[in-house]
Amino acid sequence: FLYGGNLGRPQGIPFLIECLRRCAGMESAFFVICGVGTEYPKLKAYMDVEHPQNVLLLNGLPSAEYEVFAAACDVGLLFLDHRFTIPNFPSRLLSYQQKAMPVIACTDPCTDVGDIVEEGGFGWKCSSDDTGAFARAVERACGADRSAMGAASRAYLLAHYTAEQSYNIITGK
Repeated sequence: FLYGGNLGRPQGIPFLIECLRRCAGMESAFFVICGVGTEYPKLKAYMDVEHPQNVLLLNGLPSAEYEVFAAACDVGLLFLDHRFTIPNFPSRLLSYQQKAMPVIACTDPCTDVGDIVEEGGFGWKCSSDDTGAFARAVERACGADRSAMGAASRAYLLAHYTAEQSYNIITGK
């Protein structure tokens, strides 16, 4: 499982840490958290104190190295703090779709990205204040046909998020 990107307040890092704690005993799940941001020290402190065996924390990486890690991961993770009151669309989703990865979207109630990944058949959603739902999504992902879901993720990207489609929406064509 890969989370790559900003590690700031909008991502709800305390929730991410609780999710990692909740999944600490899952032998079939390994989490790579890669990024930089104001909340990185909280993740580092968690790692230094608790030493989880199924988590690797990386303080950012050059793009080429990140791509190597991403290619070795099966599922992308999205985190948006549950207190958001306006819709957000994390661009990280597009990166995961580019790599043909299914996605677990932990989001606020105002954001529809979780609905998009479920309705598109390439992921699971949960509220970013429910660690139990996150753990269940991880379990479902571990048992899923991630290859087929990854293909659905990439197909959804090509069907809905190309530059041409964006241009047509903006210009009203």
